[in-house]
Amino acid sequence: MKAYCVSRIVARLLFIVVSMGLLSQVNTVYSANKINPGQYKKIVFGCYTTDINDFEEFVVKAKNLGATHINITAEDLPKSYWQYDTPGDPYPAWVITNTGLLKICRPKALEQYLPSDYSKKVLSILEQRCKVLRKYGMKAAFSTFEPQMLPEQVFADHPLWRGARVKQLGLKPVKHSVLYTGSSWDRQMIFETARREIDNTALLMETLKSTDEPLLYLAPAKEEEDIRVLGMDMADQLQKKLNIMNVHWEDYNRIFDTPNK
Repeated sequence: MKAYCVSRIVARLLFIVVSMGLLSQVNTVYSANKINPGQYKKIVFGCYTTDINDFEEFVVKAKNLGATHINITAEDLPKSYWQYDTPGDPYPAWVITNTGLLKICRPKALEQYLPSDYSKKVLSILEQRCKVLRKYGMKAAFSTFEPQMLPEQVFADHPLWRGARVKQLGLKPVKHSVLYTGSSWDRQMIFETARREIDNTALLMETLKSTDEPLLYLAPAKEEEDIRVLGMDMADQLQKKLNIMNVHWEDYNRIFDTPNK
């Protein structure tokens, strides 16, 4: 776990360095670690750019440093704000910045549920970036976050697409069985984890409400919010999170229930 956390920190630092255009710093990393870019057949760089000209400038610098591929699906693509389809639902904030294959390449079965203007806009940007890469003899790296959230209407019209699920309050038991685990120490661990999440949320909420001084950088307007920049109503959102977790405190037991008990 420690090695994983360190690697994530290092990756994030490198991403920030590259995104800020300080590509010359990468040479220092190569030298300090005695890395020869030529020994690798594939070196992928990621970036955060504002427009196609900014992207092309990055590509030129990255190629000079030995990069062979550029990730074209970074979080600088248009955000899928249409996924905010349920007022008060905080979870779409985790996916509006993430590229999803079905979001940009809509299969016919989903065309009526997903907006075409969003997919056309993203595909247009990706096409422009690929042309730039082809111009400099480089290749694109394409990554997505799967599975993605789909509008609730999709599952209302196609209930079997939802997959295996445990019984929920107010719903009749589904006919097909579901996967589940027997009672074990896992049950205690998941409750302890949830308890710590509630305590940390309450502490953060109280800390934010205890002073008028800005403790965090928050988006000044709702339209500027995303997964990395939270809104001015963060304390209220934390309170809503507490309410939801407390109301559904016993829901964790369902993971360990016999199917359709």
